Amino acid sequence: MKVLLLIADSNGRYPVPAVKGGAVATLVEHLVAGNNKRQLCDMEIVSYYSTEAEEMAKCKYPNIKFTWIKIPALIKLLDIIIYSLIKLLKKNGKTISYKSPFSLLYYIFRARRITNKTDAEKIIIENNVMLARTIRRSKFCGQWYYHFHNVPRIDAGCRNEFQKVTKFLCVSRFVAEQISGKESAIGQVKSEKADVLLNCIDTEMFRPIDRSNQKLAGLRNKYEIKKEDFVIIFAGRLSEEKGVDIVLDSMKSLPDNIKCLVVGSLLSGSNTRDTYQDRLHTLASDLGDRVIFTGYISQTELPFFYNLADVAVLPSIWDEPAGLTNLEAMACGLPVITTNSGGIPEYAKQAIILNRDEDLVNEIARTVIKMLNRREYCKEIAERGFYTTTNEFDSSNYIRRFVDLIM
Repeated sequence: MKVLLLIADSNGRYPVPAVKGGAVATLVEHLVAGNNKRQLCDMEIVSYYSTEAEEMAKCKYPNIKFTWIKIPALIKLLDIIIYSLIKLLKKNGKTISYKSPFSLLYYIFRARRITNKTDAEKIIIENNVMLARTIRRSKFCGQWYYHFHNVPRIDAGCRNEFQKVTKFLCVSRFVAEQISGKESAIGQVKSEKADVLLNCIDTEMFRPIDRSNQKLAGLRNKYEIKKEDFVIIFAGRLSEEKGVDIVLDSMKSLPDNIKCLVVGSLLSGSNTRDTYQDRLHTLASDLGDRVIFTGYISQTELPFFYNLADVAVLPSIWDEPAGLTNLEAMACGLPVITTNSGGIPEYAKQAIILNRDEDLVNEIARTVIKMLNRREYCKEIAERGFYTTTNEFDSSNYIRRFVDLIM
C-alpha cells in the first residue's frame, strides 16, 4: 500500500480537520474521512496545529497519521504587526493576502524538514503556490503532486519547482486549461500532466430539512422571516468577486415580500470587515429589514440557513474555479441562480446560469420573480439540481477518485 503525505494548504489559519473552516481544509478533510473509513492508502497529513484539530483528529480519524506544525507566538505577533501596518497603508485595498506571511514561511520551513525525512512514495501539496518552496532543495526522491483549487496568479519564484511536479490535480477543466495555456503564471504545463479532480460535498450534511424542524422555526423567529416571505440566500465569502453587491442591487427592483439572507464573512471563521463590507451595509440600508446579514456561520450550521430560503443567488463575477456553494445549495433542495464564470458550469449543471454582463442585475431580478410566480418551475429546477448533486458530487466517492489519479 502506498504511503502518502499531504501538505495541507495552511496560510497559518486553516488546520485539518477543518475546525476553523476553509474550503481547502474542508476538502482535504473529506479525503481524510474517506481514507479513514476505506483505507485505500497509508495517509499522513501535515497540517497547521490547533488544539481543536488535534483532538478531533484523534477522535474521528484514528487510521490517519497527523504531523502538526505549531506556529510560535513570536511569529504570530509579527504577522499581527505587519498586517496592521499594511491595513493602515492600504486603507481601500485588499489586504487579506498579508494576513499571515511569517506563519506561512515558518510552515514551509518546517514542512521541508518533514519531507526530507519522510518515507512516503508520493507527496501531494494542497493549493498554495508558496508551498512549492517545500520542493526546493528537498531530499525527497519520490513523486510530487500539486492539487490546485484555484488558478495560480503568481509563481512565487518557483517555476523550477513546478517543473518537478509529476502531475497537477485541478478542481475543474477550467483550471486545467488555465495552467496548460501559454499565459500560465507558473509556466505552461503539458496538458497530459493536468488531470481533473472535481470537488465534492457531504450530502448527509447538506440536505433538505423538513420545514417543521424546531431549529428552522427558531431561526425564522430570530431573523423575523415570516411565512409569506420569499427568501433568497447568498452564502459565501463577502468579497467583491463573489457578487454580493449584485444581489443587493437586484433586490431594489423586487417586491417587498422578498427578503435576502446574506450568509458569510470576509474570512472563514471570522467576522472581520473591510471597505467592501461597509459598502454592502450601505446598499442594504435602503432596503431596511429586507436584507439580513448573519455574519460567519459554521459548516455544520450552514444547511439550516440554506433551508430557510426558497432560492440561492450566487452570482460570481470572477472566474470561479469551482464554486462549492452552488453544490451545497442544490443538495439542500434549492434552485440556484449563478453565472457563467470559470468552472461553475462544470458543477452547477442544473442551475440557471446567467451571463456576466451589464444586464446581470436585471436578469437576476427577472429570474427571481419568475420563480416567485411559477412555483412548479422553481420546484423543477430544484429537483434536477438535487438529483445531479447527490449523485455526482457526494464526498463518499472523493477518496476513490483521488487515489485513482495518483496511483
